[in-house]
Parts: sequence; structure tokens; C-alpha cells
Amino acid sequence: MDKIIEVLSKTDLENITEAILNRYQKILGELHSENLSVEELIEHIVSYYEDIISCMPGNVYWLSKNGIGIGCNKNVLNMFGLKSLKEFKGLSFEAMATVGKWTEAATVSFENDTLEVVNTGNAKLNVEEPPIPHTDGRLLYFLTSRVPLFDRFGKVIGVVGISIDITDRKHMEKELRHAKEYAEAANKSKSEFLAAVSHELRIPLTGILGMARILGDEPMQEAHHKQINDIVTSGEHLLALVNDLLDLAKLEAGKLELHSSPLDLRKLVEEIATMLSFQAKAKNLELLVNYAIDAPQMVIGDARAIRQILLNLMGNAIKFTERGHIRINVDCIQQEQLKAHLILSVEDSGIGIPPEKLTTVFERFNQVDSSRTRRYGGAGLGLTITKAYVELMSGKIWVESEVGKGSCFYCQIPFPLQDMINRPSIWDPYRSQLRILIIDDTLRGDVIAKQLSCPFCHINPGEQAFNMILTAQQKHEPYHIIIMDQQLQSIDAMELGRRIHQQRNLQAPMMVLLMPPSTVEARNSAKQSGFFEILIKPVHPSELLVNLTAAWERWEDKHRATNKSLSIFSDKQPNILLVEDDPIIQKVHTMMLEKVGCKVNVAQNSQETLSMYAGGFDAIFMDVGLPGMSGIEIAAEIRRREQGQRIPIIGVTGYGYEEDRLNCLEAGMDDVAIKPLKPEELTQLLIKWVAKEKA
Repeated sequence: MDKIIEVLSKTDLENITEAILNRYQKILGELHSENLSVEELIEHIVSYYEDIISCMPGNVYWLSKNGIGIGCNKNVLNMFGLKSLKEFKGLSFEAMATVGKWTEAATVSFENDTLEVVNTGNAKLNVEEPPIPHTDGRLLYFLTSRVPLFDRFGKVIGVVGISIDITDRKHMEKELRHAKEYAEAANKSKSEFLAAVSHELRIPLTGILGMARILGDEPMQEAHHKQINDIVTSGEHLLALVNDLLDLAKLEAGKLELHSSPLDLRKLVEEIATMLSFQAKAKNLELLVNYAIDAPQMVIGDARAIRQILLNLMGNAIKFTERGHIRINVDCIQQEQLKAHLILSVEDSGIGIPPEKLTTVFERFNQVDSSRTRRYGGAGLGLTITKAYVELMSGKIWVESEVGKGSCFYCQIPFPLQDMINRPSIWDPYRSQLRILIIDDTLRGDVIAKQLSCPFCHINPGEQAFNMILTAQQKHEPYHIIIMDQQLQSIDAMELGRRIHQQRNLQAPMMVLLMPPSTVEARNSAKQSGFFEILIKPVHPSELLVNLTAAWERWEDKHRATNKSLSIFSDKQPNILLVEDDPIIQKVHTMMLEKVGCKVNVAQNSQETLSMYAGGFDAIFMDVGLPGMSGIEIAAEIRRREQGQRIPIIGVTGYGYEEDRLNCLEAGMDDVAIKPLKPEELTQLLIKWVAKEKA
């Protein structure tokens, strides 16, 4: 064949060599019986192969080493609008481009690829060509392979090209791409709508819950307190639904993200159980926590995601259980050096799930009972979001259930383990926030002070302790915690405790008594003298930090419940700039800030904010969704203008996207809070960004 092509590329067919005649002796013999000339014999051979090639699918053609057309099949002729093979033979690159009305890109690609094969002697396979026009006006797309033709000496004498028409495939890809873009746009619109609705719902909820909590702190009849609590409870249920919708919007927009950090998983599980214990108690259900001994508790994970998973599963368990128990189990199925595979499961003795519903319970808006007369409420989003969080943590979730006997949901999740050498102490969050007085006349006072490692910790043997407490109060630097040894030499610890506890003008500190093993009566007597916590000597370092942290958190809870908050500021009254356009939220946040001892100035827009921000404020609480110039833009402008000391800016938003939080931080904000703000959340922000600056 290569010799025939070489001969056909010449104008003088009489130069056919004897080797070609010998190679095709059989064919020539058959044709010679018909008394044909050599030229006629060659024409018959060429026609024979051309007929075969013309039947091949796709476009088949062959060119000389200079890119001159020698032959092709019928598909190529049809594409060019040529009537015979003779019209194709002899066409150059330029002529083909002219006849085919090729674009410059198609011409350059065709010529370069052909010459590359000729020059290198290497095949070039499956190259997607630029579109080429057909005579009927359509644009054709081809996937082309080109291979070199060699003579018997290994010299390249031409190129064979085979192009497969992929036009239909390209059109299908385009349609799929458009369909995908349309679906993504629709999904984005839906997600944006859900986020916008969630944001708009948070605004009135901020006012409702904020005002209800503030009103609930005022003295009133017990019946009115119950009604206000009902308002808060209903508002919290509505807020939970809003949070589910926002999580769903994040899930559909692909913005559901994890933010891992070191955490105590056992403590987190116990906290969640405590949160839901009141709901379980209201239905006379026994709430149990079974944390396996071999399960590590100091892990790295997203506390919010884990909390959401367990709250959803436990909330469902309580809702669908009328009698019996709810049990949370944490088991370790595999532990490596830096990772543990844990199973978090929630089992109940409730109504159970029918077998036909087990495969659909994790679908959005799906409920076991979806009838209009269904007994149990809910939007059917909790398990969908739970499944998304579990899978985001590279885990898996499944359920086992039997109707009438209960259900058990399992979440198998791999957790990285903390480096125990560098594990943070539970006391760390309070170390720099609290002012502590240790009343002890032995070396124990110094030892305890070193263990606590607080920058605002003082030691006194007892004689001047009461005066120190009063002086600190007068300087607006009251002690938060007083740790007192019962066995003081110069003063009766019980009497000193009573004096401190009965001092009406004193902002009451939490008092802790260190005493040797004693009777119940002695401990009760200490409690009556005003001591909130009793620690039995000797107190080991780890025990001291754990017990003191636990006591302080209980004290804070009691303090919030009785509305007798401790000042978190070490000197003057903080001056806060509140930027908010909604009048109700202005009132709520102003009252919250004033209640913890802040002076508040309000700005409603960018013009007021930019004219006021340099007025000696200790922090700015900035609404993100302001009309006109947004809070993000205002924060960026403040940072641009700012000279000297940096003012903490805390963004407050009704949206919950991580992207929004990052945009706020990139603009120069220091922190971001989600509406509606609870009083304790506001207090923590003040401790974090204001109290530490003033301490």
C-alpha cells in the first residue's frame, strides 16, 4: 500500500517498480486474465482500496508529506461539497481551508498537527479539533488521530488522518452544561431566598426574645413569669426552625463547612444531655449517658456540628418517646495513634419507625407521619442536616428500629486526637478574666496562686482581707472569687465568710472554702456562712482547676438566673457604639449592654457611624445588613481612617454563612455574632473584646 501511495503521488504511472507488481501478484494475475494493461491494473487496485475506505465511518484521508491531498473517503467529499475524488487530490492546506471555509483556528490546527506528525514520525491521537463548517451550514466537531506513512526504508512519505464526528456529543455536553448551570442558578436562588427569609425572621425574633428576656428579669407575679417563659420557649422553637432552614440553605449551596478545634467530647455530650434533661423530665423519661471507658474524650472536631447532630437526634428521641428512656452512647471501635473511630448513638424506647420508612428518614422534609392529622410536629429537616454534618466529617449514619420498641441512630465518625502534651486546660478561658483573692497564712496560698496562674490574683493571711475586698470594690475592681482556708491563725474563717456574705454594698464574690475531711454538718455550716463551694484538703492541682472551673460555671448560671451579675470590667464604665437601624433591636441591645454596665451610643447609618466612631469608644457593635453602605463597608472605611489604638468591631448579622463571617473579618471586624444575641453571648463578647483591654 505504501508503494502504491508513493506511485500515485507521482504523475508518471509508468515508473511502477517490479517490486509492486510482485507484491500484488495475485490481484494482478486475476486482473491480467482480462487482458488489462499495467495502468489499468493499477487503477483497479486503487479503486479496490478506495471502495473499502469509502465505506469507513468518520472522515478518512491521506496526504503527502507536504500536506497535499492524495485520497479520502466519501464523508470528506460530502463535508467539502466535492463531487469526486479527483477534486480532492492535489489540494493544499490553504486550498482545503478555502474550499471548506475553515476558520483560521481550524486551518492552523490542521496544518500544525499534520506537519508535527511528518516531522517527528510520531502519531498524534485523539485530538479535539476546532469546529469545521459543513456545506449545509452546520458546525462539525471532530476527534482526530493522525499517523505517519513510511516507505520501506522507514522514511515518512505522508500522513493518514481518521476523524470521528463528535458533534452530537458536543451538543449533548452543551445541553448538559446549560442544564447544570440552570439547576445551579435555581438552587442558588432558592438558597439565597432561604437565607434571606432566615435573616428577616431573625430580626423580629431578636426583638421578641430580647424584650421577653429583659421583661422576665423584672419582678412580677409567678403566673406572668410563666407566660413570659412560654413566649421565650416558643421563640426558641421558631429560632431552631430558622436555624434548620439556614443550615439547609448552606447545604444546598455547598457552604456547609466545619471549623475544627480541640474539644472535650465527653464534656460536650454531658452538656447537651443537661440541656435536654428538662424536656426529658417533663415527660418522665430517664435520660442516660454512657461514655465508654476506652473512648478518648480529648479530640479535635467541630463542636457546633457535633452539638447540632446530638440535639437533633436526642430531640427526636424525646419527641417520639412517651415512656421509658433516652440513652446516649459513645463507643470506640478503633483507635490509632492520632485518630479514633467513635460511634455516637442515641437510642430510645419510643414508637419506632416502620420498615418501609427506614430508607427515607434522612430525606429532606420527610417524616414518618406526614398526614395532616399527625401527632408530632417538625419540618422534617433535622435528620437531613444531621446526615450532612456526619458525612462532612467523613462519617456515616444509619438507623435500626422496631415499631413499638424504639429506635437507635448510629453516627460513626473518625476524630483526630489531641496532643495530650499541649492539651489546653479547662481553666484557660477564665485565667485572664477573673480577679481572685486567696486568704491563707501558709505556703499553700503561694502554691494555689501558681496553679491558677492568674494575672490578677492576690494573697492575704487574713487580717486585712476584708479591707482589701472593700477597697477593691471602691476601685471598681471587685474580686470575682475568694478562696479561703478554714484553719486561719488570726481570724475565724466562718465569721469572715459571714461578714463578706452579709455586706450589702459589696458585689458578692464566689467564696470557696478549703477544709479538711469533715462531717456533713460542718459542710452545711460552711454553706450557711456564705461559701458556695467546699474543697477538701489536700487539693491536687488538676482537682483544683477542674473543681474551681465547675464551681465558677455553676456560679455564673446562678448569677444569670438571679440577675445579680458580676462586673466584668476592671475600671471605668465601657463606652459602646451600637450601629443598628432597626428601632426595636436598638432598644433590646441597648438595654442588654446597659444592664452589664456599659454606656451606649447609637448610630443608625454609615454617616452617623463615621462621624461618631472616633469618640473614645471601647468597642463597636456593627449591624452588617444596614441599608445603603453595609456594615462591612463601614468597618473597612473605619480601618482605613483609623489612627492610633484599634477599636474592636463586632459584627452582628442575621445571616449565618461562613462566607459572610469571612467577609466581615477581611473587612477588619474582630468578631461576628449571629442574631438574636442572648445576654450571655453578649457578655462573653464584652469579656473577650472589652474587659481584656481594660484589665
